[in-house]
This record gives sequence, C-alpha cells and structure tokens, in this order.
Amino acid sequence: MPLKTSANTIFVSIDGLQQTHDFLRGKTFNRIINNIHESDHPSLHINFTINNYNKGEIQDFCEYINGIHKIKGIFFYFHTPYYGFDDLYIEPNERKDILLSLLTFKRKYKILNSYAGLKSAFKNDWKRPLDISYVYEKGDIYKCCRYPDDPELCQNCGYLSYAEINETLKLKPSAVFNALKYF
Repeated sequence: MPLKTSANTIFVSIDGLQQTHDFLRGKTFNRIINNIHESDHPSLHINFTINNYNKGEIQDFCEYINGIHKIKGIFFYFHTPYYGFDDLYIEPNERKDILLSLLTFKRKYKILNSYAGLKSAFKNDWKRPLDISYVYEKGDIYKCCRYPDDPELCQNCGYLSYAEINETLKLKPSAVFNALKYF
C-alpha cells in the first residue's frame, strides 16, 4: 500500500534485507522500499522483529536503513512464541547477546529503542501484563496481549515496545526522550 495517511507517524514492518524479508513475509521488500521512497510522509519508521532467520543481518540492515534518509529509525522487537517454540524463536541467552549488540549499535545507527528499554529487555524485568496496553482482535479485547495468563509466554515476550512503555512510565530519561522522537 502507498504510504499516504494523515497519521502523525507510520511504522512499516520489514524483517531483514530483501532475501530474508521476502522469505519471511512474501515477496514484498522491493514494493515496501519503493513505497517509502515515493512517500512524502515526514515520520516513517521501521518495525523489525528479530528471529532466528534474520538475527545475523541486524547490523547490515541498520547500515542499509541509515542510507534511506526518509526513514527516521528502526524499532526492534523479538519474535514472540504465541503458537509454541518454533524455528523463529531465539533462546533467552542469545537474546541477551543481541540486546548487547543493539546497545552498541545504537551509537551509530537510527535505533529507536531507548537505552533504558534495551537494558530492561536485557534484564527481562518489565511489568507484565502491562496494565495500559490492550489488544483488540476479532471483537475481543485482551489486556496486554492475547495470552496474558500464560507466565511462560510472558517471560518470552518479544514486544520490546512494552519494555519502552514501562521505562517511560518510570520516567527514565532515555525512554522519555526516545518516545518524543516518534510520537
């Protein structure tokens, strides 16, 4: 879809460089990038969900996105195993390694996750379920996510935006400053 809307901010999901993204989401990468280049929207951002297929190209993806000036930044998430621990899932220790890399990459690339949010994700200590977040799906409303009563799933939650919200509510400066960048 063309990126034409009156919304203040647009987040576009891209989960890797062309070959990986197209493997994960169908052959849409070139169309998405073309739509970004053709858009005159002033606030375009990327959502990137880290999984076992794209984890090795995070830095290359950041380099690529840094070259597209219309994109203000990338927000990283992790795959959440709603339907069981599949081949997309990344184990907690490897997630920590990736989060340490993101903390380092943040100095060089347009990464929207705040230092406070990434550190909270590293410690895996943000509040769950998050009381101010709701999901509306097929006529049903869920507090936090579709499975808030599954403690194992909550511990493996990849919604790093919830870590951000939690740190923003604690008034952590880096989280507040980052939120102001895209809202």
